[in-house]
Amino acid sequence: MNHFGKLTVYLLVILFFALCLMTIQTTLIGRWTLYFKPDLLLPMVVFIGFRRSILESALFAFLFGYFVELHSGLPFGMYTLSYLAIAALCHFTRNLFAADEYLTPAVGVGAAFILLQLLLTLLARMLNMKADLSLNYWIGYLLPLAGATALLSPLIFAFCSYLDRVTQRESVENGPSR
Repeated sequence: MNHFGKLTVYLLVILFFALCLMTIQTTLIGRWTLYFKPDLLLPMVVFIGFRRSILESALFAFLFGYFVELHSGLPFGMYTLSYLAIAALCHFTRNLFAADEYLTPAVGVGAAFILLQLLLTLLARMLNMKADLSLNYWIGYLLPLAGATALLSPLIFAFCSYLDRVTQRESVENGPSR
């Protein structure tokens, strides 16, 4: 298969997997009366930010943010801007972290989730929307939610790594993917 064919397969499979995760997040997890509803697309944003070029990271972060915004009640642009910022941060700090299979994804996604909530809160305050800034909310709700999202991240990272190996795709900017 030529390079264009591998790129097309990679893009289609990643987008299909993201849509499946988004469907699971909005239908199955959204219907349960769980206290913790993890963000399933955030680990993909972190993975692509760490492993791909800045152009690919920005493209996927934009698309994933748009997918989330279609199902959220927030104004358009909040998740898209936040996911773009997280993907860029992951891309530019990727050399600072060791490539571990379990601990690095969990810690990275947990930190990215807290950053995402902070960015969403700041954007909501700028738009004069009500945003809870109390310490009880951050410790009692968001930290356990960040932990739940971080616990799911190694599974999503493992699938994305498998997909990288299967497609044997080379990144546009950085040569072979790590």
